[in-house]
Amino acid sequence: MKKISLLLVFLMFCSSCGSAKVEWDYQVTPVDVGAGDSVLLKVWSFAKKSDEAIEMAKKNAIHAVLFKGFDSAGLVNGAEPLVTTSERMKNKKFFENFFKNGSFLQFVNLTNGGSISASDRLRVGNRYKIGVVVSVQRKALKRELVNQGIIKKFGYGM
Repeated sequence: MKKISLLLVFLMFCSSCGSAKVEWDYQVTPVDVGAGDSVLLKVWSFAKKSDEAIEMAKKNAIHAVLFKGFDSAGLVNGAEPLVTTSERMKNKKFFENFFKNGSFLQFVNLTNGGSISASDRLRVGNRYKIGVVVSVQRKALKRELVNQGIIKKFGYGM
């Protein structure tokens, strides 16, 4: 009976592990200051197909600017995330829609037109790890969040 109970617990644990999805799996490093008020970020994204990883890089760059921030590197000053944890939780539906309906795309561009050098295309297990330099219009994104009432004008991350 004890063996059956342990087996059932193990099977339940394994089935819940298999269904867990890591949605925001990326690494980001600042590269340079872009034209206007943009920042160039090198984003390493993971996906089963390389073109999926390239598309995810745009979303991941915006996610990093919104919720993680980034360290200083070279000429780029580090930046705190634009959105606090409480603002994120309070506006959860806004951010779900922001990413789902593609609104985030107006604040991000691929700088290399989607072409990836061989050194930025790695195979890690059954996934690709793709490095893409992305331009993020950080100040325009911040202005949009202020206009939407998501963050305060002179609040956190300003």
